[in-house]
Amino acid sequence: KLAGIKVWVATGDKLETAIAIGYSTNLIATESNLIVVRGGERDGLGVFDQMYNAVEEFFPEANILEEEMLDINEKHARRSIGENGSLASPHALRRVNTGVSSLVGTNNGDRPGGFVLVIEGNALTHAFADEESKRLLLRLAIMCEAVVCCRVSPLQKALIVKLVKEGIGAMTLAIGDGANDVSMIQAADVGVGISGEEGLQAVN
Repeated sequence: KLAGIKVWVATGDKLETAIAIGYSTNLIATESNLIVVRGGERDGLGVFDQMYNAVEEFFPEANILEEEMLDINEKHARRSIGENGSLASPHALRRVNTGVSSLVGTNNGDRPGGFVLVIEGNALTHAFADEESKRLLLRLAIMCEAVVCCRVSPLQKALIVKLVKEGIGAMTLAIGDGANDVSMIQAADVGVGISGEEGLQAVN
């Protein structure tokens, strides 16, 4: 982290466990703010809208939604049109009940320690479904100090690496210790397999 390497964790663990691991490894600091994106509809907000609202709420000065992404603005506007034809007012992500208020804390968004994106695997499925969502996910992730992807499949681990590798042209390093990490290791520019109790699949 001190060297400027952006750390992404891709794990099959559930949301609460992944966040706990983030804290225990100091990937998530006590003063960090969490942006949690969950799969399915949350108070009427899909995955795209959760990411859009996170950008709008937490990174308004970055002009992510204005620069290069007018199509995303239009897409969000179309999704936000109510039954009467008027624009529905978007909800800020931290004010939406996503069922994780006990994890993010009451003062989430106002802490001095930067932001960490936490996204579930089923949310990634929706984010990878179209180019607008994929580009918005990448831009949101770049603005965060770290990214934790939980409940992800082996294929999604590889897609995450490819998203960074192709999306911003970064040199990628993937480290894993199990058979479910093999596709991720192979997708990266540099792959490291750790020989451990799970066996030698990653090493082989």
